[in-house]
Amino acid sequence: MAYNYDTIEENQFRIARFSTSHGRIYVKITVENINVDTPRYHALSWHWGDQSPSRRRIIYVALPRRQMNGSEVPNHQVPGVNADVGSIVEMTVSENLLLGLEKLCQLSFFEPLPLWVDQICINQGDLDEKVRQIAMMTQIYQKAHTVHVWLGKPGHPAIASVEDDFTDRELEMAVKSIELLGDLDNKNHLGSVDMGMRYKATIHSLDPLFKLLKRGWFVGVARSVTVHCGGKDFSWEQLTHAVALLEMIGRDGSIDRMFKLQPDTCHVSTYAGNISALPAYRLIQNVSGLYRDLKSGERSEQYSLEQLVCFLAIFQCSDPKDVIYSVLGIASDVRPVPSRTLSASTSSPQAQLALLKLYRSLLKLAKVYKHFVKHAVTRSGSLDILCRPWAPDRLRIDTTLPSWILDVSRKPFQATTRGRMVRFNPDPFVGPAISRGSFYSASGRLKHDKEKELFDIANPQSEEITVEGFKLATLDKTWDAAVHGSIHASWLKDANWMDAKDPPPDELWRTLVADRTGLGFDPEPSWPSTIQRAALEMGIEYGINTTHFIHEKDNTVYFDIFLRVQAVVWNRRMIRAKLIAQRSDVGDPLGLVPAWTEPGDIIYIVKGCSVPLVLRERGTENAFELIGECYVHNMMDGRAVSGTPSWERVTIV
Repeated sequence: MAYNYDTIEENQFRIARFSTSHGRIYVKITVENINVDTPRYHALSWHWGDQSPSRRRIIYVALPRRQMNGSEVPNHQVPGVNADVGSIVEMTVSENLLLGLEKLCQLSFFEPLPLWVDQICINQGDLDEKVRQIAMMTQIYQKAHTVHVWLGKPGHPAIASVEDDFTDRELEMAVKSIELLGDLDNKNHLGSVDMGMRYKATIHSLDPLFKLLKRGWFVGVARSVTVHCGGKDFSWEQLTHAVALLEMIGRDGSIDRMFKLQPDTCHVSTYAGNISALPAYRLIQNVSGLYRDLKSGERSEQYSLEQLVCFLAIFQCSDPKDVIYSVLGIASDVRPVPSRTLSASTSSPQAQLALLKLYRSLLKLAKVYKHFVKHAVTRSGSLDILCRPWAPDRLRIDTTLPSWILDVSRKPFQATTRGRMVRFNPDPFVGPAISRGSFYSASGRLKHDKEKELFDIANPQSEEITVEGFKLATLDKTWDAAVHGSIHASWLKDANWMDAKDPPPDELWRTLVADRTGLGFDPEPSWPSTIQRAALEMGIEYGINTTHFIHEKDNTVYFDIFLRVQAVVWNRRMIRAKLIAQRSDVGDPLGLVPAWTEPGDIIYIVKGCSVPLVLRERGTENAFELIGECYVHNMMDGRAVSGTPSWERVTIV
């Protein structure tokens, strides 16, 4: 007999009390009120992983004694929960969860462990309940005495198709590395400026730590967090400091250079990968900055819904709608709405209500995402969300998304089969979803207040959006894409750089870095001469192998500029644009477009978008597919709108 969930009311949630006996895990489930006399409990944060039947395991649920047909159900003796127990039923859970429960039960040997576990405490088959509980998850995590983060057991991957060569010995070494990174007074610290790189490589073995950081991660916002992996435990504060220091020390490539000196890494120059793109670092960075404490004792949320969705898009959700719903409760621009109002027939200004109604009504996934984009545009006053990848990979979801929703396959860094975060795509020209302004202002710096000026969804049944824009340019000439960020010789020559003894043309080198640093500032004055030095090594005819200068040259000057060049040109095409309205002060500028851009595509300036967009006609009048964002030299800071452009309504499908 399977376990049947009782209905729970608004502001109620379940707590599971676990105990073990003879190798079995027993649980008694109770219903509590989140706001009134909530008993002390813990919460579990873990990676669901593989949910296939072959990876499910059994735990035993103790049911209360009940009166049935005038006779009492016999009492079952269950260790720690045998009071008021009538019968035992089986419940299947993930293998990774079972391993975590076995570990945590060891921490509460003499009495049942009160624990909130989403897979057990939420009726996954009841959509209405799931909606209500998702809205409460932030409260549940915050009120928990401790959140326990379970990173799995070495040798037992959460996903069957993923190889797990992490051993117990390596786990011990990883925990030791976390402790050493926190000891800043140690003369042999990884960040010591008095130690040479070769000496650091002989005393620091960071490979086990990186294996730990590549495991499945998620953590709820909580007062106290303890991290568990196999038989080891460590505090969230220890891990936060260690990972933050590791990322800071490795920004100049020194971590990769250290790994390269170690023979057991096969001297691979990118062995560590991009530390700032690791799920563990992303999570730590965002959880640490979620709130600011106020003098009143309350906490103020710091990140908007758009920021949270974009920052945390790297984490996979079993339900593709949860990429939005899982962070609703911690967004600064979304206010909680009582679940009893979900059936209201009138529209509400509260964004969370509308989003929850979309979830409940089982609208197509694209409609839910469309509503999120509307929310992001309204709150930010910008259309840059159209250029940021955030939705689940199209290959993982059973639906077709419109071209104006970018999925995570377009994220700059993605995991290899071994978990290293390496570059797959260029950085978005619009920059990260931060509140400190955009890198560019191609459509001008006029503040747009009216939603309809930017984003029209007058037909809610359609997956189209309508924006206002004008044609900036067509493609006069295109060059091959910069595969893996290397610069073709044809790019250099056709941009009129014929001799490496001469400095690179201003238009060329500024296009290679998109006329910005990685933080959105003006380029460094030393960059053109550094590019020239790189070209002198092999000559213009060879082009520039950016990876060589990043990983083979032990010089931070090369590292900084060519890391930026890769972020800009990686798998993009260089073009010569033909401006629709010719300008004597600009001519036909160089530019960068997505690799899949084709002849006949058109570059548009779109009101509210900080960068130009490449659009492709779809056959019907003024209906276009969004190919992607682009860079057009000298057209990124409002010059295109300084005249009298012919704005028109443009439909994107």
